[in-house]
Amino acid sequence: MQRHIPNTISYMDCIDKLGKLLNVTGEGKILEERGRMSKTDYVNLLFDDASLGAFIVDDGFLPANGMSIDMLPALKVLERRSFTAHEVNY
Repeated sequence: MQRHIPNTISYMDCIDKLGKLLNVTGEGKILEERGRMSKTDYVNLLFDDASLGAFIVDDGFLPANGMSIDMLPALKVLERRSFTAHEVNY
């Protein structure tokens, strides 16, 4: 499966778009450029590119390599609110 993923249209499209965002060409150059950036800078770049106005962070589950809620102030967050599950209208 792993050797087939780079040949999928969605993967090639993602690599193309990330390359344009980072002003580089090819998977290797994208990984190098991304490796030079801090997590915060990379996430801010992606958020800016996507024009995110809001998002929800569920800090009740955090994988070992995830970005903790404490790292959010370093991001360009306009507003931070905490609420419990019963306060959310589905």
